[in-house]
Amino acid sequence: MLKRVKATGKKSPACLRASGADGRQSSRISTGRDLLPNEDGRSRWARLLKATYRALIAHCGGDDAVTDPQRIACRRIGALEAELVHIEDRLARLRRSRKEPPQSLLQSYASLTAQQLRLSREIGWDRHSKPLNDEPQDLNSYLARRGAGHRNVILEHEEAE
Repeated sequence: MLKRVKATGKKSPACLRASGADGRQSSRISTGRDLLPNEDGRSRWARLLKATYRALIAHCGGDDAVTDPQRIACRRIGALEAELVHIEDRLARLRRSRKEPPQSLLQSYASLTAQQLRLSREIGWDRHSKPLNDEPQDLNSYLARRGAGHRNVILEHEEAE
């Protein structure tokens, strides 16, 4: 029996939500819980896909902040990245043996790179911060809260002496 590639180690609320109006659960692939339906996740290709996917989800603000279309784009970008790394490795081996890479390989590389760039632009180049609901929203309230916390620690320490 094959074990599926897990996108994250823990279940998030986003993975447990229903997708359709009829109340049926989303597939494990579309929610990001699994990345590949029939891959056990131990191959280099699958590990590259998973690492890239996790990095992109973090880039988009975390599992709870990412939308379904962003999740799909992240998975596709990860798959393209895994394939591009393998093509780059093949190009390096050919060049090391002083051989010219076939034109079809270079065309495939260029096409996949262009597609990856287009998808990357869709999710955005700027890193999205993860929302922190328990933290103050402005600098003054943050400093006041931090200062109050330090004062309490000092008072507790003085009382203990």
